Amino acid sequence: MSNSSSSDSSPPRRLLFVCVENSNRSQMAEAFALIHGGEQMEVYSAGSRPSGRINSKAIESMKEIGYDLSRHQSKSLSEIPDVEFDFVATMGCGDACPFVRAKQREDWNIPDPKEVSSEEFRAVRDLIEKKVKAAIAFVSEARPLGRAVSPSSKKRRRAQTNWGPSLTRQNQMSEVSIACSLTIPELQERRSKVLKKVRAAALEVNETVDGFAYRFPPDDSLLADLLTVIQLEHQCCPFLRFSLIVEAGNGPVWLELTGPPGTKEFLASIFE
Repeated sequence: MSNSSSSDSSPPRRLLFVCVENSNRSQMAEAFALIHGGEQMEVYSAGSRPSGRINSKAIESMKEIGYDLSRHQSKSLSEIPDVEFDFVATMGCGDACPFVRAKQREDWNIPDPKEVSSEEFRAVRDLIEKKVKAAIAFVSEARPLGRAVSPSSKKRRRAQTNWGPSLTRQNQMSEVSIACSLTIPELQERRSKVLKKVRAAALEVNETVDGFAYRFPPDDSLLADLLTVIQLEHQCCPFLRFSLIVEAGNGPVWLELTGPPGTKEFLASIFE
């Protein structure tokens, strides 16, 4: 863990990486955050069921890039400060991961590499590095990461759909133009068949810092339509970031669409 100070008056960004044993994935994530984060990052890692040791494969893999992971210790979440983190990434612990206060929380769908070959382990290591670098770039921005779209947002049960490494995509947004790859006839057809139906079903539309949040009634067929929209728009609009939120019980469904500056104007032209 790094707890650095800086001459900059702004407080450090707090990052936490959690997996099951805190012996492979979260340890490497902590290491990469220390390598790439600089003094403005306060970095922690922990495990939902810590093994108490660092995997030798992880130590050897990080040694290949010049980092000594043997200095780290496997820790439990009870050893982590009770603070609000700017960013929390969970890896594989699922429901076993206790709630940690965070402005932004992501579940990184990265399998435990402890039983894989050295080559496969390196691939996991490199993927973690890319995600950590993207997360650092994201939290380094002036705007806050977490935004509630309604007073009840903290009570929501999130149904995260994995459409790829979303944080990496966020890091690349500044290099992706805000434009749809569809031709005008193709876009018009999609509007008439899918987008118009979904937009008409929205019960509420809230403007966020970098996009919109749409509230829908709890309907299974409509949920299927929303998943279709996410899949289609992800293919033709790579700058968009999607968050599908399903409230518990018979609560409503939320779809958040966000992106870089200019996204709101684009969404307004597509959905109106």
